[in-house]
Amino acid sequence: MPPKKAKKGRGRKKGKKGGGKTKAPINWSDDAHFDENRAMIYIIHTTECPIFLEKALEFQSFLMAQYPKKIFQLILNDDGKTKPEDGAFEISFSQNARTERVELWSGKDKGPPRREKFPKSYDLLLPEVDKILKKIYVEQKSERESNVPFIDTDDESETRQEAGAGHVIQDVTEGETAT
Repeated sequence: MPPKKAKKGRGRKKGKKGGGKTKAPINWSDDAHFDENRAMIYIIHTTECPIFLEKALEFQSFLMAQYPKKIFQLILNDDGKTKPEDGAFEISFSQNARTERVELWSGKDKGPPRREKFPKSYDLLLPEVDKILKKIYVEQKSERESNVPFIDTDDESETRQEAGAGHVIQDVTEGETAT
């Protein structure tokens, strides 16, 4: 009996191509990579179906369209450090890499059907995102206002000094005024 031919692909471990080293995830909070204007999107999603990854990328694109001048960094499954549960889709958000995460959505206990794992509309998450980003936008607004030329007259300067004692702060997202 002639010897059997070896099947192609045998002897090589599944998932490894070329034996190269895996790239270490970037630590966005260290001094070399940190940017206080880079908001972080953390999504824990199951890998059982590609729609979970598609929805994660879709949420990042949605935020980029809503805030075109803002930088967003998407971190999936904590850069591979977290093994997601089956059916998990959780969205957390932080102002930057050095601030705490705030959970925006958890679809872990929702469904079936699968469509219930995801927010019906990302617009429902915008108020919470606005609250998280509010500090940055208030600072940016005050910087823009300080660049506006101001003509000072004696009457206005007295009024500004009297009003300055109350320190009026305007909430950018809701249009309310607080003292």
